[in-house]
Amino acid sequence: MRGYARKLWIAGEDALTEAIAEADELPATDMAARAPARYVPEIPDLTGTSPTPSPR
Repeated sequence: MRGYARKLWIAGEDALTEAIAEADELPATDMAARAPARYVPEIPDLTGTSPTPSPR
């Protein structure tokens, strides 16, 4: 299931980059738009694989 979710995130990366760039009035090639579009959607996968949850 994680592999499928990852494929979907990757497939939507360009559209998300464009939306972030438009909202921040940046070119879609700007790393300030591309970086969050690539890495933020991976946070649930990264945190969901931790064997022990972090204390709050």
